[in-house]
Amino acid sequence: MRVPTIFKVGATALLLLIWPGARATTTFEGPCTHENFEPPNCLDGVSASVTSLDSLRVTGTRATSMGRESQDSEAEEPQARLRSLSGLAAGDVSGGWAAWGSAGYSDFESDVQIAPYDAKQIGWLAGVDRMVSDRLLLGVALGYENTDSNTFYNGGGTDTDGFTVAPYLAFLINDTFSFDLTVGYTALDTDQDRIDTQNGSALTSSFDADRAFGAANLNAVLPKGNWVFGGRIGALLAGESQDGYTEVGGPDIRTVGDRNLDLGQVYIGVDVGYAFDAFEPYAIGFYRNDFKSDDGGGAGLPGDVGSTATGDDDEFQWGLGVRYFGERASGTFEWLRTEDRDSFDEDTFTLTVRVAF
Repeated sequence: MRVPTIFKVGATALLLLIWPGARATTTFEGPCTHENFEPPNCLDGVSASVTSLDSLRVTGTRATSMGRESQDSEAEEPQARLRSLSGLAAGDVSGGWAAWGSAGYSDFESDVQIAPYDAKQIGWLAGVDRMVSDRLLLGVALGYENTDSNTFYNGGGTDTDGFTVAPYLAFLINDTFSFDLTVGYTALDTDQDRIDTQNGSALTSSFDADRAFGAANLNAVLPKGNWVFGGRIGALLAGESQDGYTEVGGPDIRTVGDRNLDLGQVYIGVDVGYAFDAFEPYAIGFYRNDFKSDDGGGAGLPGDVGSTATGDDDEFQWGLGVRYFGERASGTFEWLRTEDRDSFDEDTFTLTVRVAF
């Protein structure tokens, strides 16, 4: 099968983004470094105490937005409306089986004065699903994620790996509206390090975590000639339970107890596309609000700091993408930008390909 040009271009762009050494990196002058160690410039706190909640938010955004696809504006069969489904429910709509794969890259950073950091996250998902009736689709996905951060405030960073299993369903309400539901579990392990504020040596630690999440969306798609208008209202719930640990390396080691993170979001989004034969470029916009956000009390930070969370509870996202609809293969390449949070920005790139068989 000949590979469409969009997949070649998208895959090349994604490879340049995530392949180590393939792109230039920015050198940051952090307040705490081994080369120029000054204890007053180093925050005496572990790395994950600041980065974990943002990482959970980034992962949640991808779980609710990855692989969003719009229906073909010329499709007449009701099942084709399932192309409007978001997230993991991005399988074939022909009534048979479909396999799909999705690769994502997120670059995010925080410039909170007391604890600045930057991070990147890569993620891979692969799934299979099937239309089990005229209106119901069932499927399951397996995934992997890696989050790597540089925590300039303590001269260290984190490296987290996670493995996910996520069953999902989608239901066609009518020719315009559809509903999808995804639940999932992720097993994670984190290695982290920082500078000892007493003598400048390295302190290391590691811990395991369990994450559970669920997302539900009500979707709408309305084609008007070559124009395709879409909308989505949804909610996300995610919780992460981190095991306690004790740092190694001394003398300024910390013992951190079990920590629980919680995130609840509601969101609303719209997108507008224009079909050119098999291709459909589009623009997308979202508003998200955190109705629940708990970073575990900043466990592992000094007592006089407690937490670095800003309390900002909403954000706007906007982006551009292109969809491709072939006879048996389809796909999406999308860029999404997160703004309007205090001291936090994010860019996410996603490439999704699905094939019917």
